[in-house]
Amino acid sequence: MKPEERHVKIRVIFLGKRRMDAGWPHHMFDVDAEAERLRRKLEELMPKVKGVSFFGWDVLSEEGEVSNLAWNLNGADGLLIVLLTSEFAALGPDIFKILDSGLPAIVYSSPFSTYWNGSGRLTFERRKAVVVETEAVEDLLPALRALRTVCLLKKMKALIIKDFDYDPSRVDPRMAEPRWMGPEHGEMIKRTFGSSLVFVSYSELLDAYNSVSQEDGDKIAEEKAAKALEVKVSIDDLKKATRMYLAIKNLMKKYDANAVSVACLEAIRQDVFPIAPCLALSMLNDEGIPAACEADIESLIMLAIVHYLTDRAGFQGDPVIDQVSNSLLIAHCTAATRLNGYSESPLPFSLVTHTETWRNVGVKTYMPEDGEATIIGLLALILSLSTAWPIVLSGAKSIGYTLYADSASFSKNPYVESERGCRTKVALKLKVPLEEFLDNFYGHHRVVVTGNWKRELYMVARLLGIRFFGKPFLKLNIDRLSYDW
Repeated sequence: MKPEERHVKIRVIFLGKRRMDAGWPHHMFDVDAEAERLRRKLEELMPKVKGVSFFGWDVLSEEGEVSNLAWNLNGADGLLIVLLTSEFAALGPDIFKILDSGLPAIVYSSPFSTYWNGSGRLTFERRKAVVVETEAVEDLLPALRALRTVCLLKKMKALIIKDFDYDPSRVDPRMAEPRWMGPEHGEMIKRTFGSSLVFVSYSELLDAYNSVSQEDGDKIAEEKAAKALEVKVSIDDLKKATRMYLAIKNLMKKYDANAVSVACLEAIRQDVFPIAPCLALSMLNDEGIPAACEADIESLIMLAIVHYLTDRAGFQGDPVIDQVSNSLLIAHCTAATRLNGYSESPLPFSLVTHTETWRNVGVKTYMPEDGEATIIGLLALILSLSTAWPIVLSGAKSIGYTLYADSASFSKNPYVESERGCRTKVALKLKVPLEEFLDNFYGHHRVVVTGNWKRELYMVARLLGIRFFGKPFLKLNIDRLSYDW
């Protein structure tokens, strides 16, 4: 969804015992006055988190009030639960009754308001909640951004453009799309992230492309060429690429979708489309619309998290290890340019061919070479049990998603002008030894975003109820049929 369409409603609930004879913060603490003070502070904070509005402002002091509200949380995308006193607010089951709603929540208290905020139990039960304990209400901002992100994921409807059949004379079966996309996968996405998927065929995108006015595509092509440092593709191909951009937008509108991914590699290998969608995906991300290539739904979710959390585009790509420069390189041909924010100046770019085919229209974005970055991965792990050799699968069980991320720094890239690999390449210096990444490298796309967002991503994982691992890889431990996290 575009930035101006991102709206979430957070219900604020205060828990505190009125006329409390003994307990923290102190004897006869004025719960209503404290709730009003915090309300004013929170209302001042609201403009700093775009698209978030607070409502409710319930002050609950009795068990019956909590039970009644727990059954009537309609209209709320998420919750902000404020603990005001130690008696009633934290020691009883009240906070957990509210969290039984399944809504993601921030649990907030200031020091000495209560001597237990439920944090240990919340973690043990993997509740969709994060705890913030601070005197400064401004310290809620990272958690509020994370809460907004999770609420927006539940509003995401992703259009997946893909054919499940392919021409084996053009696509090596060993290179066919390995990701399984059956109904159970869609249900797992819905259950975990709240996002829904709509699948359409290549032929429907072709119909949408043929319906686009050539004049409309030509105008956008001229505007795009004028902004590029260099244009190393034919003007005819560029016009086709901007028509493809309009076709995808029209198809998204038809299905009321606000995110998209295209199985582009298979289409490119089979020459299904008049032009590849590389430029289209770049332009959509620049507009704030999550757009991933290769029908990679997990990468699409990562890009959406970046958009909703940071108000900027991320960069999806393939990791490549360069031990000479001691860098991790991320490469793809679909890079956006608004990596510093939608309202900030775009990064310089050139319009070039798609590297793997030396045709179509790709994007070569000149990435930063200094400053902070965050590298993100998302995986769903399946534990399987097999018998005999060759392997006979006896059973498999999903153990859910893990979001993993770490801060890094941009560095000088010796491969900027290289013809090898994808057109856009970014170099990163990791916080962990490169050998440790190499020992735990199993492929899979990563997403890179400017700035250090590791803390907020941890909160996103907690609010989703999934695992978080604070490194740029997932460390598997096959001896335990589990993994470290």
